[in-house]
Order: sequence, then C-alpha cells, then structure tokens
Amino acid sequence: MSEFTNRNIGLDLIRAMAIIMVLISHSRHILHADSFLLGDGMWRLSVCGFYGVELFFVLSGFLIGRILIKMLTSGNINNWANILLFLKEFWVRRWFRTIPLYILMFIVNYVLFFGGNSEHIHIPLWKYLLFWQNYDPVSLSFFPESWSLCVEEWFYVTIPITLTISYKYRKNVSFVIVSVILLVTFARIIYVLYVGSDNLMWDYQIRRNTFLRLDSLGIGMILACIFLQKKAFEIFSSKQALILGLCGILFNMFLFMNNREFVESIYAKTVLFNTTSISWGLVMCYAYNIKIEQKLGGG
Repeated sequence: MSEFTNRNIGLDLIRAMAIIMVLISHSRHILHADSFLLGDGMWRLSVCGFYGVELFFVLSGFLIGRILIKMLTSGNINNWANILLFLKEFWVRRWFRTIPLYILMFIVNYVLFFGGNSEHIHIPLWKYLLFWQNYDPVSLSFFPESWSLCVEEWFYVTIPITLTISYKYRKNVSFVIVSVILLVTFARIIYVLYVGSDNLMWDYQIRRNTFLRLDSLGIGMILACIFLQKKAFEIFSSKQALILGLCGILFNMFLFMNNREFVESIYAKTVLFNTTSISWGLVMCYAYNIKIEQKLGGG
C-alpha cells in the first residue's frame, strides 16, 4: 500500500494523457481516409502526436531534473573523480531503465522489417547504437518511433555533463539550465533563418532534430528547480497558471488544426516548441498538486 500512496496521481494522469494522445495520432495510419469521423481531415489527428510527445519531454525533464538536482546538491562535486562517479551513477540508472526495452523493440522491428523481405535492404543500423538515426531519414524509416528516445538519450548525456562541470565552479543549476534553453532556442531560430524556412521540413528536419529539441526537456528541468522553491511552485501550480497553460495549448491547437500549412510557418519551426512546452509545464505543475483522499480501512 505504501508504494501506491507514494505515487503522484497527478503525474500519472499526465503520463496517461500523453500516451493516449500518441495512440490517437498513430491511429490515423490505420483508419480509412474516407472515415465518417474526419474524412479528409484525418491529418488533424497528428496534433495529438505532437502534443503527446511534447508533454512527455516536459514530464521527463521535470522528473530527471529532480533526480539530477538532488544528486548534485547532496553529493560532493568538488573534484573530477567525484564528477565521474556522479555521472556514472546517473547514467547506469537511466540506461538500465531505457536501453533494455529499446533493444527489445529494436529486435522486434528488425524481425518485422526484414523478415518478409527476400532482398536485402541497406539501412545503416549502427546509427541506432549511437542514437544518431534522427539525422538519416533512411535509417529512421526502420524504427521511426525511436526518434523521441534519441532526444532523451542525448539529453541524458549532454545535460548532466554540462551541469556537473558548471556546478563545480558555479553552484547555480537554474542559471545553467536557462542558458541551455536559450542557446538551443537561439540555435533553432538561426538554423531556420539561415537555411530558409521554405527549405526545411518541420517534422524531419526540425521537430526530430535531436540537438535542437533539448530545450523542451530543459523547460521541464526548470520546473524541477522551481519545485524546490515552495512559494514559487505555488504560483506555477495555481489555477491561474493552469488557465494560462490551457490557453496556450488551445491557441497552438487552433493554429495547427485550422490550416494544414501552419507547420510551414516560421513560428511553427522556431518557438512553437517553447510555447507548447511552457503551456504543458503549467498544466503539469497544477496536476502535480492533485490529491486523492484515500480512506484506509483499519482494524
């Protein structure tokens, strides 16, 4: 019973919501185009996939952020030996939770993808070992659902290293995380403007661009920092903050679903990810404080 009561029902609801949205989005691949529900508007279901993954990113950043901050502040990060020990401990914990299932699904996909083909299809599968498939559409076609895990895994590598090294000299986690968010956002804007918005595909070249998406998880980490400040978190988890978050979600949803060409806009290719992550973050903070009273029978 103690394990159940220690779970946060609000975060469980957020996790379930993200899963349901992703499933709804993927259902458009099996529904007929002439479905009486959506007809030729079947593409609108893709907004659920976008929102579901973004919510996962924020939630993951929040949970991982709490773990990292706790490990940093309770550890003795004052020499390189301790830094390496800290990183090793963190990576072992993370990779034992993600890599086994990843390998299992990799094998399942390999059997399904190559099992029925008599001809050998050349796909550089080694990129999956380095989580580099997001930068090769041919490789990603083998296991396309893995793109979001690439973002997560590279986040696990780059952010802890950045935090631990900077924490040794400047014990201000929030400053480092905000700097990372701004740097990634700025890099994405420069990338879009330099290459040209019309020359970039929103989904494959921006949304799935690993190092241009780390800011979404970073926003979750900032909320983890705020979580440690009780008065600040009360503001971010208030009803007013919830309304603001819902307004942001509905606004972006309207833009997304009202015009199929919306994803070709500069806004969609630059700061849409930030506004969506912040909006979901406010909803998540409110959900965190959801309490369900349990009446335990006693003898």
